[in-house]
Amino acid sequence: MAVRETRRWTGRSTDVPMVRSLHDVLPLRGDDALSVHWFELPVANARTGEQRSHNSGIINQRLTVDNVGAVAQARRGRWKKLRNSIGGNLGVYVS
Repeated sequence: MAVRETRRWTGRSTDVPMVRSLHDVLPLRGDDALSVHWFELPVANARTGEQRSHNSGIINQRLTVDNVGAVAQARRGRWKKLRNSIGGNLGVYVS
C-alpha cells in the first residue's frame, strides 16, 4: 500500500490529507477478474485531528500518489453534477 501525507494551509487552519492507494486489486475471483486500483483520501485538521472529509473509490486507470488527489476531486465533481441533474435536491420529482 502506498501512503503519502502532506500539510496544507487553508487560510484558517492546517489540513493534513493522507493518500492511500492499492494497485492491482482483484475484487472477484476467477479467470475473467478485472484488476482495479483503489484509493482513499481522508483529510483531517492538524491541530484537533478532526476528520474534515473522506473520499475513496475504485478505478481502472493506473494511480500514483501524485495523481490520486486530482482523481478524487474529479470523481467528486462528476458525482455532484450527476446527482443535481437527476433531481437530487429535495422536493424535485420527475413524472
